[in-house]
Amino acid sequence: MSITTHRMQFPLSREDALRLRAGDQVIIDGEIVITAGLPTHQRLVAALGGAEPLPMDLSGESLFHLGSYSREVEGKFKVDYMNPTTSTRFNPYMPTLIRGLQLHAVGGKGGLDSTCVQALREVGGSICRFLAAGVRSCRVRSRRSCRWGGRTCSFTTGWYAFA
Repeated sequence: MSITTHRMQFPLSREDALRLRAGDQVIIDGEIVITAGLPTHQRLVAALGGAEPLPMDLSGESLFHLGSYSREVEGKFKVDYMNPTTSTRFNPYMPTLIRGLQLHAVGGKGGLDSTCVQALREVGGSICRFLAAGVRSCRVRSRRSCRWGGRTCSFTTGWYAFA
């Protein structure tokens, strides 16, 4: 089986998500959203249920389970690293988030369970699985926004490569 490499604009469209096949490599240009941990996912699900407003417009975004460390250096935002975190712990929340936000790309380290896969099938989405050190290259052009005390952040990326 040969690996197909795709260079795609994110947030990923439904049409582009449906072009992907298991084992494909994706180079990402554009905007992604990362979240911080289980409490943030619980809060996002509650917000979808009307408990409070969402921290930003997340409809149709690409949501990845990536931890990051960033800081301000000489008045500029600098991301020192982004690293995938295990997605399976988010299984209870992802079907609601996928359906409610019409997410066409989600992922992190490892995979998601069959209920998440079914939700992605319904909305026309794809899982990007990262290897433990799967973010081979990362260039963050800018931080679009950060909300809820930095627990939900949106970045404009130069590119990522997943294998």
